[in-house]
Amino acid sequence: RVTRACRDGQLAPLRSMLDTIGQMVAGEAIQLEMRHAFTPDRKRYLQVVDGKTASLFRWALCAPALLDNNRHAGTLAEVGSALGLAFQLIDDALDFADSSDSSGKDLLADLSQGKATWPVIIACERIPTLMGEIAAAAHTHPKGAAATTASLVEQIRSSGGIEETYAFAEEQHQRALMALSQLPGTPARAALHAVIDAAIHRAA
Repeated sequence: RVTRACRDGQLAPLRSMLDTIGQMVAGEAIQLEMRHAFTPDRKRYLQVVDGKTASLFRWALCAPALLDNNRHAGTLAEVGSALGLAFQLIDDALDFADSSDSSGKDLLADLSQGKATWPVIIACERIPTLMGEIAAAAHTHPKGAAATTASLVEQIRSSGGIEETYAFAEEQHQRALMALSQLPGTPARAALHAVIDAAIHRAA
């Protein structure tokens, strides 16, 4: 439909799609800069998530409205931004829900690629020695000892970073619902409300 709309002279959907692609590339570029140089940086994390995840949610929600010249496109974009960030935060927290050693392996794999998730960032802020331990372990990935990765995961879990991640996700959940409440009370809005709740309260 985007291509057809452009042929019909509606350029807004195409501009929106190209902007989204640009944001995703920018987010990936920031993450690539961070490879093998672990830095627990909240601002950079939010820049990456906004570019790689939230931008996609934003476009997915507002594009149909742009196709129909709907005045609610901006509001739907707000819903998508909040939902995208919340979705990623829940993903971050769920990485540590598994009691097996897979969470430790995933942790080192992510960090070796410059992916510092929100629970890790919070844990490093609260445990001054943790950043150095994680950086050293990530540098040796995939040869890191199981005992080392298990210790890192346990420190992250005990720091309260996971709970803070869920709390931050809930803030974004409420932000998405607040924006959604500005839309007309239609079955479509009710369906979107259910989708938002399901995305936030999932267990996997």
